[in-house]
Amino acid sequence: MKKNVKTPKSKEFSYLYKTTFSNGDVYFHRFDGLKSWTETQFISHQLSCSKSDKRNDNFAKRVQTELSSVLVERVFYGTTKECIDKKRELISQSKNTVVSTRTNNIVSKTKDNILRLKKEFTKVMSSGGDSIVFIDSEYGFRMGLKERMLGGRKHPIYPNYVSLNTTRVERF
Repeated sequence: MKKNVKTPKSKEFSYLYKTTFSNGDVYFHRFDGLKSWTETQFISHQLSCSKSDKRNDNFAKRVQTELSSVLVERVFYGTTKECIDKKRELISQSKNTVVSTRTNNIVSKTKDNILRLKKEFTKVMSSGGDSIVFIDSEYGFRMGLKERMLGGRKHPIYPNYVSLNTTRVERF
């Protein structure tokens, strides 16, 4: 018989939650290990955020309006770095990922943003119908793409090139 093993509560660890809306849009949210919420507690937190003047964003409002059909799952637990990498990986694999931008309180689809990058600083690997775009790390930092670069996924031939979490790239 297995004993219930409690996961340590620490800022060094994080939880990753996946929220799926009725139209298929998916949202990923990471919380540090101090907030080990159940799915119901996560929804309750979003409902309180939608009512708060200080932390009111469109994601929380959307959870409130679609409360009867929204699906929340805890999909990953690990170190904060692992959780961030997993979140980026899942976002890059999902077709309907939405992100909440708190600076201007809008919800935008990440796949709508087409990056314009120079060919000389990018590489593309294709297999079947899938393709992975790699970018020179220094060029990526200069272009302000730090959040989109997956440092753990390097190009097999060019180690200075790391994977981007998008396939929507226009190379010129």
